[in-house]
Amino acid sequence: MNWTNDRAYSIFMQTYADKIYKSVLPVKHITRFERGDNKVHILDKKFHIDCVLTLDNDQIITLQEKYLREKFAHFDCFTLEYFNDPATKEIGEWHRLCTDLYFTGYGSMESGFVSAYLFKVIDVKLAILSGKLKGQLKKTTHSRANFYAYPFKSFKEDWFIYKKLPTAL
Repeated sequence: MNWTNDRAYSIFMQTYADKIYKSVLPVKHITRFERGDNKVHILDKKFHIDCVLTLDNDQIITLQEKYLREKFAHFDCFTLEYFNDPATKEIGEWHRLCTDLYFTGYGSMESGFVSAYLFKVIDVKLAILSGKLKGQLKKTTHSRANFYAYPFKSFKEDWFIYKKLPTAL
């Protein structure tokens, strides 16, 4: 897979994610910050905010989204990039994530999400801070980045806004 294929997959999967958001929140409007021509929206670049949900009462909820292919559903974990490049200490999402909610979904363009999670970021961050949620530092094979992986089975139930478990687990 390349960046163009991954981007097309993510854009397609947004329709499935939007249905989930609208099923659990009174969403009036969804605004996404698109990438292109080496441009990244300042909210995405600085705070890892991909999307803003405007609710029926005009409040906003910020959101980070991660769409993963169905073949990776067995990992069933929340991943946070620690360093984009450990050699240069270029910090990743783990250090800067500043959003209300996070969506992680595993699926396919044909059948939608086989598993999906929408959860409250502050609850997860506080659990990491207090040591109640422990992750494992891993290295990617396709870039220089490393990341922490937190299994969804370690999350407390009240952290979730929405949860669809993979049928194979």
